[in-house]
Amino acid sequence: MDDADDSAFLPNCEDSADLRYCDAHCHLDSILLNQKHGYMEWMVKKRICFNWAEGNCWYGSCCGFAHGWDDLIPRVPLQPADVEAFARRHVPAQDAACSASLRGDEHTRLPPLAPSAWRRHPRLRAVITNCCDVESIPDTKMLVTEGNKLFCGTVFCTFGCHPASYRDYNDAYEDRLLEALKACGTRAVAWGECGLDFAKHDASDSSRKAHMMQVFSRQARLAVSLGLPLVVHSREADQETLEVLNESVPFSYPVHIHAFQGSPMFLSEVLRVRPNTIFGVSPHICLTWPGGAVEIARRCPLERLVLETDAPFLAGEPREVPKIAETLAKLKGVSVHQVLDVTSETCERFYRLHLAEPADTRGNAKTCSVQWRGSKRWHCVVDWEREARICALSREACKSNTRN
Repeated sequence: MDDADDSAFLPNCEDSADLRYCDAHCHLDSILLNQKHGYMEWMVKKRICFNWAEGNCWYGSCCGFAHGWDDLIPRVPLQPADVEAFARRHVPAQDAACSASLRGDEHTRLPPLAPSAWRRHPRLRAVITNCCDVESIPDTKMLVTEGNKLFCGTVFCTFGCHPASYRDYNDAYEDRLLEALKACGTRAVAWGECGLDFAKHDASDSSRKAHMMQVFSRQARLAVSLGLPLVVHSREADQETLEVLNESVPFSYPVHIHAFQGSPMFLSEVLRVRPNTIFGVSPHICLTWPGGAVEIARRCPLERLVLETDAPFLAGEPREVPKIAETLAKLKGVSVHQVLDVTSETCERFYRLHLAEPADTRGNAKTCSVQWRGSKRWHCVVDWEREARICALSREACKSNTRN
């Protein structure tokens, strides 16, 4: 992609180079595999359709998943070279010295952006890539190592089991995720994404629904036991998500409801009883028909929001975050600067990141590595009697809203 294409992702302000942004949720391995293969089909064709295996796939030949071993598309592992072209679009020219230093190279291999591009380009502060299936583990570990050399130490990761893979989750699956989490050390900052998705899966089957909820509950409790923030996927499952959270996660615990576009009732209830829960604003708010995403973004306080692309599923790559910020700024009636400042600070605080100031727009070198702020773990002293009272009130409120 040419530098000229960058204008599509730049907010309409002259001093964009002074802006900083965080992508609080993406799938960096899938982004790079898309760019490597040139299409997204491999992401679904890499697995057998569960319904086809049971003999009842209603999509037939239109199904995106593989119908048989011959229909599978194998996953080709990423290589360090795959990261470089991507990094070029996210690392400004003035950070080249930092990249070279972290790589141990005398000269960075990244061709720098033209001065006209980096002077107007916002700066990537941090990107959090979610590894939510075991097939993504090797690529995620490579990205944490190689990506941090190219991105000046701004790449972090999470591990968990996505609701699309809930049937695969067992002790062995969990052990592999835990081993990867340990291998990535302080670069692994949360557990997830995990949760409930009743839009893509048959919620009318009570046994499947119960199984998915059980897997979500198990992972939620695991996150608490590890002292790591929980990243939640909730789609057409507001009531059930609240039920699992209320039973498995202390109300004061840090939870990131990512790319949420559910009901205002869910938002209000979570804001009321969960002071350390944040909501992710995705590119949905930029669409002509955004669903519930705009209403959620408008109602939720800015300090409880983070910006995320969920790329490559909802956007192309992290550099589209500034455009999300511009749309959110219009909804809130504030400046793009304020949106990026507040959401970036929230992301850093929630995931316990401390990001040193990078080089300024004139190219004066400053340290731009990422430091860990204090302890990685959340130590949560729980008043269980208070938790029980809040849970009871929350259930009553949910029942009342359902009746109304």
